[in-house]
Formats: sequence, structure tokens, C-alpha cells
Amino acid sequence: CTLDHEHGPNCVRPTGSCSHDHQKEWQIYEKSTSEKIKAADRFRQEGNEAYRKNNYGLASVHYRKALLQFDYTFADTPEEEKQVDDVKLPCLLNLAACKCQQEEWDEVLTQCRLALEVNPRSVKAFYRSGLAHLARDNFELAKDTLTSALEIEGKNPEVLAALRQLRKNMEDYKVRRREVAAAMVSGEGGEPTEADGAGEVPESDVLQCAATSEQDRTEASEDEADTSADEMPAEVESTLRKRRPHVGSSEAEAKEKEADVDEDAEEDAEALGLEQRKTLNCLLTAAACLGVVSVSACVLAFSSAG
Repeated sequence: CTLDHEHGPNCVRPTGSCSHDHQKEWQIYEKSTSEKIKAADRFRQEGNEAYRKNNYGLASVHYRKALLQFDYTFADTPEEEKQVDDVKLPCLLNLAACKCQQEEWDEVLTQCRLALEVNPRSVKAFYRSGLAHLARDNFELAKDTLTSALEIEGKNPEVLAALRQLRKNMEDYKVRRREVAAAMVSGEGGEPTEADGAGEVPESDVLQCAATSEQDRTEASEDEADTSADEMPAEVESTLRKRRPHVGSSEAEAKEKEADVDEDAEEDAEALGLEQRKTLNCLLTAAACLGVVSVSACVLAFSSAG
């Protein structure tokens, strides 16, 4: 909440300024800087004790309590500022170490960033940031941060071990990429294995599908022809008889009738080809949905469709 007056010795917090109780924060604020530093150092030592017992959750709580003291601390002299930094920096680094053990990498990066604001040459801050990036396979960021730590302290064994692990992880990643690429190439160009053939459509099913489709199409055509022959109206039949060529028709009329017959034949052939293509597309679509179909199966399916 926002206070509408200045802070001072006789400062009174307005009641009802907000619903949250800030009594503890108010107590911290009213302490002197030296008292805050002592309280923070006490919480830091309690956090160290919990860390040595591998109780990283409790240690994190103590380190956060220590850091809370500095949220309300404003050093008046360079000496006080140095005393604050001397306690604040290890709390930030130790909290980052706890989060490394808990694998909370976002929190690790946050605490290391705050530590580098206090000391831009903190080897531990660079090192633990590098561990966070390494755990996430962010190889370039891990390399940059670990290299920065090595530039400050060239013989640090922990940093050197992390760099060796980084090189190993990069090599393993390259090997995995090559294996995946080889598997993709062999899967596209090679013969399907038994595992790949689990989803393959058998050729007998394809041929049966083609024969069924062709039989249905033939039966539909026959039914249509029978219906046309049985239900042809007398008026239509009379009209067709009138349109038949008579004996003694002119040569021009005969050529015109011949041209009509050729056009009808071309239309029938085109319709038949379209039907065959539809049947083949149906088969290929079904095969693509169910798995990989061999070339011989497609050829036999097309022959059956024809």
C-alpha cells in the first residue's frame, strides 16, 4: 500500500490504508541499520545450518528472511553499505545453491543476477548461472557464463568440471542429431521393417476394396440402364424415333450424325477415366490413412479399378 505521509520517528501508519497487515515489515523498517545487518546475519547462519543437513527448503526460508531485512535498509555511509553487501551477497549465492539442489532453474538465474548486481565479479554467481543453462541444454549461454567465471578464476576446479561436462553434453547432442537424421533417411528410402509394416494395408484388402468399388459402380450403371429402359415415356421414345435418320438423307446430315456419335463416345471415355481416377484416389487416400502401401499394391488396385 502507499502511505500518504513522510516516514520519521513519529510516523504513524494510517489504519485502513489496505487490507494486508504490514506489521512485521513495519517492525523491520523501524530497526537501525546495524540491527538489520545483525538479524540478517543470524538468519544466514541458520540457513547454513539447514543447508548442511540437506534441508534445502528450510535453508531457503532462512535466506529469504535474511534478504528481507535489506528490503527496508538504506545505508547512510559507504561503510554501512559494505557491511550490507558482505551479508547480502552470500545470502543470494546460498539461496541460488539451494535452488540448484531443488532444480528450480529460473530462481537460480534470478538470484545469480541479483548477486552479480552486488558483485559483478562473483565467480559463484557465474558458475551457478552456467549450471542452470547447462541443465536446460542452453549450450551457448552456459559457455558464456562459465567462460566468464574462468576468466576471473582460471583454476577453479568446479568451473573446469562444468566446462568438461558442457563439452560432453554438446558431443552427445551432436551424436543424437546424427542418429535421428540417419533414422529419418533410412525410414524414407529403405524397405519397411516389421514394426513399420504393422500399420500397412494388406494387398488383398486393397484388391478387395478395388473389386467392391468396381462392382458397385457396375451394378449402379446396370440399375440405371434398366430403369431407363423400363421407365422411358412413350413421348420420349416417339421423339427419339423421329430424330433417327431416314433412308435417303443428305450426306451433310449423315456427317452431322457421325460427329454427334464421336462426341458421345469421347464424353463416355472421359467419364469412364474420371470414374477410374476417383476410385484410385479413394484407394490411395485409404492407404495413406492406414499406413504405407507398396507400389505393386497400388498398380493392382488401379488395374482392378480399370
